[in-house]
Amino acid sequence: MHEGHIAFAEAALLTGELEEVVFLPERMPRGKPQVSSLAVRLHALREKTTQTAQLRVISLPMERFTVTDTLAVLQSKFEGARIALLVGSDIVHTFQYRWPGLGKLLHAADLIIGLRDKDAAEDIEKLMASLEAKYGCKITYSILVTAHAHVASSKIRDAALRAKAPLM
Repeated sequence: MHEGHIAFAEAALLTGELEEVVFLPERMPRGKPQVSSLAVRLHALREKTTQTAQLRVISLPMERFTVTDTLAVLQSKFEGARIALLVGSDIVHTFQYRWPGLGKLLHAADLIIGLRDKDAAEDIEKLMASLEAKYGCKITYSILVTAHAHVASSKIRDAALRAKAPLM
């Protein structure tokens, strides 16, 4: 969790006309080695989100999120609410090969895509158009640019690991 996540969430509140943004940390995040325990991450998330009343943190019981399981839980928990998924543009590139059930998600939720510093909005728009054609639906999405698009968790983790490494 870093300032890029908070900036994206706050921008999404305004531009996406959202009532709130709910952070849902996975118990076992994919592709993220050496993450802190869920308890530590929940505590840090709650500390960082206290500045904005419309930011909330909840924990779901499943170890890893899947479209099929997690979407059903969210639709039940937030019955009647419009669901918008906030994702970085780097994640959108992985949709077709890492998101089983993507068609169901694209039909059920809006997307708010945070443009990462190496991505161009035009490329994301082309990708979304190809997903619309593939899944036969109109995808409701918006692309946001924040001043923190260059911040990445992996860079922060790598810097922390380098700081702990012995000097040679």
